[in-house]
Amino acid sequence: MSVAGAGRLLTLAVELARLPRVREKFAEGGLAAGVVEAICTATARLSDEHAALAEPILLELAGKAGAAEVAKAGRYLRAVLDPDGED
Repeated sequence: MSVAGAGRLLTLAVELARLPRVREKFAEGGLAAGVVEAICTATARLSDEHAALAEPILLELAGKAGAAEVAKAGRYLRAVLDPDGED
């Protein structure tokens, strides 16, 4: 496994532990792996409070859009919720 692949798996594990609705829908088969990865990447550098705000928004979008659109919305949400963040 590459370092990048291991990093993605670690991000998924950490984020799914704090995103209960995403975790539940993914376990039920209601979300594709690419969408889950996009959501987890979007919330990875957010505080728990901000991640909890972003989760329902990204989940609603995930029901209507693909992984690329969810990732784009996630970047936007991250910029709005954490304007002083890394990006």
